[in-house]
Amino acid sequence: IRRMKIPAISCIRVSLIIFILIFIVIWLPAIYIIYYVKSDDTFRIIELSCKASFLRNSLSLIMLQSLFRTSYHLNIFPTPIEYQDIIDANEDYPNSGGFLFNSTEDFANLMTLANVQLDDLREISKYDLSKNVHLRNAQSSLFDSKFRVTQIVDVNLTDNTYSNQTESKSVESAVLSILMSCREPIYIKSQEEALRLINSGLMPNMYVNFNVAIEGISTFCKEMTQYTSSLVNDLNNIVDIISYVGFALASAFTIGMMIYAFIEIRKQKRIIIHAFMTIPKH
Repeated sequence: IRRMKIPAISCIRVSLIIFILIFIVIWLPAIYIIYYVKSDDTFRIIELSCKASFLRNSLSLIMLQSLFRTSYHLNIFPTPIEYQDIIDANEDYPNSGGFLFNSTEDFANLMTLANVQLDDLREISKYDLSKNVHLRNAQSSLFDSKFRVTQIVDVNLTDNTYSNQTESKSVESAVLSILMSCREPIYIKSQEEALRLINSGLMPNMYVNFNVAIEGISTFCKEMTQYTSSLVNDLNNIVDIISYVGFALASAFTIGMMIYAFIEIRKQKRIIIHAFMTIPKH
């Protein structure tokens, strides 16, 4: 009797091992793998959004430095020593803006960085733009000529008149215009050069292009944020469906095994009782 084995109990043990293998060793890692594979595209989109934000910051610093250097030579801005005192007094951001009056090497590095960031944003063309409206809008906000820009094309210094021209430009074109024009303010050495630069129309054109670039990049970030949200929602829906299906199968499997074990144990109980009843009494 001590060595007697009940088949139903052995079957339950085997079923429990199968349950562990399927739903813990296979099912849970499968969910993680699917989530990782599907989220990789989301991470690349987030990276593009970050690069766009960095480009916006780089352009802002370029324009800020151009303004500060021009204003300094026009004597309408604090001297480098006075400005350094302002920087040193700011304990929260002790290094903010400290490069504004430094050598042109820092500014050249900033221009190179902005150019690299713009080139990185061109990676959006590798995506299938037809699968999502936000992705199409994001690409369009940077590379389609959809912004009306009025720029100064000629200045008559004798009578202080100028002529302008209106054209459609893309954010990419506006950023390149800024990067090509911003070298002029950096190399200003005197008040006369600063006045000549202001009268030439280059600085106003830079700010017009800057406004276009900021508007387009902001639209890009907004559309990419909405696209990222849609990707995350789709990914969560996929994981939810897989989880619900897995839980349903696990529940059905557990209930089925309980019913099977109950039936088999009752059957084995009758067999064992019948076997004891047939044992001779003497």
